[in-house]
Amino acid sequence: MATKTNRLGETRMMNCGMKATIIRYGKAIDIDVRFEDGTVVKHKSYGKFQKGGIANPNIKASRFDETRMMSCGIEATIIRYGGATDIDVRFEDGVIKEHVVYSKFKKGSIAHPSTKVSAKDRLGETNMMNCGMEATIIQYAKYADIDVRFEDGAIVEHKVYSAFKKGGIAHRSLSLSHGSKDFHGFICKQGFKDEDRVLYECICKHCGLEDVLTPQEMMEHEKLEHGEDK
Repeated sequence: MATKTNRLGETRMMNCGMKATIIRYGKAIDIDVRFEDGTVVKHKSYGKFQKGGIANPNIKASRFDETRMMSCGIEATIIRYGGATDIDVRFEDGVIKEHVVYSKFKKGSIAHPSTKVSAKDRLGETNMMNCGMEATIIQYAKYADIDVRFEDGAIVEHKVYSAFKKGGIAHRSLSLSHGSKDFHGFICKQGFKDEDRVLYECICKHCGLEDVLTPQEMMEHEKLEHGEDK
């Protein structure tokens, strides 16, 4: 049976991301706890303590569970906010980095412990963009300044690496939401995703072919039917 004595010193993780320890147990609806940053909160219920529902008044709730893309290309989430100069983050692969500064988190400059990526390492990296075409990094000046080449040769400059990782760099002549008036000889309507493919309702400006095609199929049609330079 639980008693005042054996509940004193009990520690539990609260929803704010910090551990709290019972330092006074008057009764089930009257306990005091001390958070790991030294903050004491009085006259709370043991039930709230069990559920992790006691808040630390020094923690900005909006910062707990905040997620941001780091410059290493991996998202990190705040799992403990001890103050502006003492936060813990969890990277999306589960790795935790403790006692870092919130300002570095806001700038995306917290490095993954096992990821030290140089510009040379990222050159040649390829990813599928939302438009349905692969893009490859051909220039990496810094995290917020990369150039990519799409598989049809189109180059887009001065983009952010996190946009590349999320597939968010747009081709200059093809848009999933707006289609295109001239993509390798095709007029395209709004595209749509079908499993692992991106398809567009399109019509060939040269021969009048109307079909639902991927960007790659449109490029192949132009090459086979009308020559590469058409």
